[in-house]
Amino acid sequence: MEDNISNDNIPLSVILWDALDVLHMPVCQLSDAGVILRFNQAWRWLVEDAFEGQPLIQSILPEDRYHALSQFRSIDEEQEAQDIECRVMTGRNSSRWHLLSLRPSQDGWLCVATDIHALKHREAELERRAAVQSQMLDVSVDCIKLISLDGALLHMNKAGCQALGVEEQSGFGMPWLGLLPESVRRDGEQALRAARTGRSARFAGSSVLDGQEPQYWDNMLSPVLGAKGAATAILCVSREVTAEKKALTSLQASRDRLAMAARVGRLGIWDYDIELDRLHCDENWYRIMGRDPATPITSIAEFRPLIHPDDVEKATEVSNTIADLASSERDYSVEFRIIRPDGEIRWLRSEAGLEKTDGRVSRAMGFVVDITEARYGGVALLGLQQFPREESLAFASRRRGDR
Repeated sequence: MEDNISNDNIPLSVILWDALDVLHMPVCQLSDAGVILRFNQAWRWLVEDAFEGQPLIQSILPEDRYHALSQFRSIDEEQEAQDIECRVMTGRNSSRWHLLSLRPSQDGWLCVATDIHALKHREAELERRAAVQSQMLDVSVDCIKLISLDGALLHMNKAGCQALGVEEQSGFGMPWLGLLPESVRRDGEQALRAARTGRSARFAGSSVLDGQEPQYWDNMLSPVLGAKGAATAILCVSREVTAEKKALTSLQASRDRLAMAARVGRLGIWDYDIELDRLHCDENWYRIMGRDPATPITSIAEFRPLIHPDDVEKATEVSNTIADLASSERDYSVEFRIIRPDGEIRWLRSEAGLEKTDGRVSRAMGFVVDITEARYGGVALLGLQQFPREESLAFASRRRGDR
């Protein structure tokens, strides 16, 4: 050939265009202003009514012209190439996606069109599916996050963005733990380390936004495993437990107040699971019984030996007492004697309320109080006529300091 061909200087001779006509890939030559100077046969097949002197922009779908023109005008003198994705008009009412690759030539630009229509449709379908999946995640009230192995936030649903104060269109990429209060970051880092090794992990977290009350979360981290079984990312599902946290805090406060009232009132609190025959008592209860909490009493059978033999049945008869109370909707109340380990006899009053589950009485909760002094005081006023002589004398002896 008369002209020399190189990467930086492509002469568009007649011989070269004859060769380009053999190709099935559409090619055209453009001036620096973007006007078509000549084209091969494949370009004529691609673009209906193509003619020399036509601006390339007129062969592009109107919706894509501004984007294509902006990219074409952004080419500077030192730029060797530019690729533009756009839809080329293949007929009056039809178009197909093409990649227009612009390469500098001796007379302007060489434009090669590659059909990417099927690729763009697959890309659009993938974007549609991703959008549907994202919308599905956004419906959830749980905070759902995809985290890289190094702890960077890859994606987060709408609820998560709102909870952590992150813009939905932020693009993410920021460290996830950096969005959490410092008080929970250590637990979060431990959970991340476990998930990196392929193990699920869990930790209690919180989030705080300016001007709002703290929110509390139960964070579950699960590794996303690749084909070889190694973790490639981490899925974190955070369920809000603020209401439960407040309820537990309120319950603990109520328990603390009850414990204080019990100490002040010298009440011993007990809780009896009727179906499981499980008895739980506080320290005041053990103090009243003269027993060590380190050796717990956990059932009615274990409680019976503490009671005066004459009062065992009325103090521990469960079935009939509960049936009677349930039918009459009354609370439980009984007075009985106990025998402490040192042989001392004390009078107690026990009162309780019943709890029902599915219509059945399942639990009794109440207290005991030592009424010995009050009871023997009443005995003295009655002339010691109604109670066993030995108990009254023992009480009187203790009052005189004989013990």
